[in-house]
Amino acid sequence: MAKKTNIFIIGPHHYCYSVASLIEGLNKIDDVKVFSNSEHNYCSNVIYPIETQKQICKMVDAVVLCHSAMEVKYKNVISPLMLEVQHDIDIYLDGSDACKFEHDPTKFKLYLKREVNPAVTQGHKNIEPFLFATEDRYFADHICKWEDKKDDLVCMMAVCERRPWRQDIIDTINKKFGNNDKVFAGNYYENKNQQNESVSTDRMQYGYSVPGQGRDNTGYFDKLMAAKISVVAWGSMLCRQTGRFYESLANRSMLLCMTIDPWITNHPFTDGKDIVLFDSTAEMIEKAEYYISHPNEAEKIANAGYEYMLKHHTTKERANQFLSLIKEYL
Repeated sequence: MAKKTNIFIIGPHHYCYSVASLIEGLNKIDDVKVFSNSEHNYCSNVIYPIETQKQICKMVDAVVLCHSAMEVKYKNVISPLMLEVQHDIDIYLDGSDACKFEHDPTKFKLYLKREVNPAVTQGHKNIEPFLFATEDRYFADHICKWEDKKDDLVCMMAVCERRPWRQDIIDTINKKFGNNDKVFAGNYYENKNQQNESVSTDRMQYGYSVPGQGRDNTGYFDKLMAAKISVVAWGSMLCRQTGRFYESLANRSMLLCMTIDPWITNHPFTDGKDIVLFDSTAEMIEKAEYYISHPNEAEKIANAGYEYMLKHHTTKERANQFLSLIKEYL
């Protein structure tokens, strides 16, 4: 009988893509038990008394500190624990949008970085890429069939000053396909009388979408499921892979995505095989027109992307990657 691996995750008191991806995956592995100070992000073994948290941190096989737990709003909650266990922390999970480090990598045995820019991480030996993953909630409740998809192309993206390039993409799509009722670009609202809704994930709680808020209330996933092609752009601070990247793959859409290189990812997708990349809005339109007029080729790439995602980018696969890294670095 295999020895159980015990992990304590110091996490935030809100939903966080990186933390949720890790814990959901670890929950699927029989000989792993995850403890946390927070009931969010799918953790079922929550330890509330701080004295017990301290004791468990001393006993487990690995202690993980998540960047999102270090937000200023949690200072009074996290600081007492951090003062006691700071020397017991083995791994830092940096799921931030930025390529810069949220903490000093030399303070940890292993530094997991969502956005790995080789120019920034050069010289550090303990940094490994650790992307988001396809959470179970991304998948449709029933089989998502290509022949049932009604929209040729969908681009649903929130726009703000931290990601202005998205507006250019949306405007370019609408200028080119404005008269095509099978193409949609912008924020999608299921109820057009409630324009204060958005596709933002800011209102995610408890490890899932709260009913009546965020993506679920906008009909976001229904619209995504209907898309043959899903256009995805970089997120805040030029982050390469967003939740929408995996949501699109889970709904069997062909992913038309801004270029990821030179950022380093584990198990990268291949342009023209399982996703399609573009470097400019002109190239995006050129490829969109091509695949809209060649739906069989788009379907082939969409299916390849879906299968590659299932093989390498589910939460269970991300957890297996995490456990392999523990063996290597700890």
